Amino acid sequence: MRRQLLALAAALTLTGAARAQMNMPDVQIMVAPGLGNWTVAVVYPRQVPHAETEARLKRLSTITSWKFEKLEFEDKRLDRNAMDSRDPDVKKAVKNVGPAPVMSSVSFQTSANLVDPAQGTLALEPFLRAFRDQNRVNVTYLISGPFTYRGPRQFTDNRVEISLSAQEGAFTYQTLLKDHKFEQLNLPTKEVAKQESYRAAENTSAPGRRLLLGTGLVALLALGIAGIAYAVAQRFLHR
Repeated sequence: MRRQLLALAAALTLTGAARAQMNMPDVQIMVAPGLGNWTVAVVYPRQVPHAETEARLKRLSTITSWKFEKLEFEDKRLDRNAMDSRDPDVKKAVKNVGPAPVMSSVSFQTSANLVDPAQGTLALEPFLRAFRDQNRVNVTYLISGPFTYRGPRQFTDNRVEISLSAQEGAFTYQTLLKDHKFEQLNLPTKEVAKQESYRAAENTSAPGRRLLLGTGLVALLALGIAGIAYAVAQRFLHR
């Protein structure tokens, strides 16, 4: 499973580079279930000083009082060796794509209540407030087990634009921050327009962590964020 996910992300990283660049966020945040906690990975498509990320995480902690454990920072180039493929198109892309970028990331665990199954909502505003100095901030949640999403699909005002992309078990908010000085957004907790709720698969056997991660990667790849999806795969699967 691990090699398959990395290979999928690698192939789309190389063959979808132009489309990915058009949709590339300034930062991608992924939240996935861990062992009794939530695991959060923050990935940038470029190298970023650790001090900048530390300042954003400090702001997040101040806003929410969340406790962070097992912080791990990393600056790493995409692994071209892992992108080896028998597909001639992928081989050609590897040869022509040029040097792999250095991407910065940080991961941590938290026992904070990021998901409210009863209300069908996911924590979003705290991340946007903490990373408000960025323009495009994407937040992806991987949800195992039964979950009915009831939060907003679309929202826009003079400070922020938000749209939700949902697949089975994976929910990605694509956000554009237009005002970088806001203190609060007061985002709606429910969909304003009458829309059918997004539902994850409701079965008694929750999907495995790696299978769930695969769903999340497919969701990111579908958005054209191929390079970040590959980096997220490495960040989670190497833990």
